[in-house]
Amino acid sequence: VQEPSGEICLLAAAHADPDQEERMVEMQSLYPLDPNASLGVGHVLRTGEPQLIADVSEDILGGHAQTAEHGRRLRALGIHAYLCVPLWARQRVLGTLSFASTQNGRTYGADDLALAEDLGQRISAALDNARLLEEAQWRAEREALINQIGQALRVTLDMDEILQIVTERVGQALKVSRCLCARLSPARDALEVLSQQYAAPGVPGLAFVYRLADCPPG
Repeated sequence: VQEPSGEICLLAAAHADPDQEERMVEMQSLYPLDPNASLGVGHVLRTGEPQLIADVSEDILGGHAQTAEHGRRLRALGIHAYLCVPLWARQRVLGTLSFASTQNGRTYGADDLALAEDLGQRISAALDNARLLEEAQWRAEREALINQIGQALRVTLDMDEILQIVTERVGQALKVSRCLCARLSPARDALEVLSQQYAAPGVPGLAFVYRLADCPPG
């Protein structure tokens, strides 16, 4: 799948040979997939079109390699045929599903492509449903947090207590190590971190003044 930053992440890998599977995962960490590549995962993510290479030649491997060592590792995998299909959901490519054959004489054809696309559709639906569920849970948690803060604020009009309640509830809900409030100084030339703050267990509180003149321009 591709992260919002553009980085392509390997979620899962499987191989009949556990050693080769380990090498695949290691190679991904050493040589991250290029989103602008003309072959493979990057190409399929970018175009949304499947890619089938019935015969992975030496030239193809050499052109895909980022370095000489990368090329050596690719050749060591012994890939003879390659197939990659996009995972579409709601008119968006969520990721890709790739297959590689390391058996001599075993190539991929139209039937393999059709099967891969069918599997891809099923996986896409499952991933999309999981994403929708996660979003629904996040919305429910957000509404619960707002309601909890609202109920707590009804029992006090003291500003210090209000700030303490907000920082504690927000910090705990977001599972962060620290949640702070700051106010503009009377001279309007600095930000003062208030004592009303949340800090996770073992995390010290903070007290400092940040002068606005020290902020970089822009």
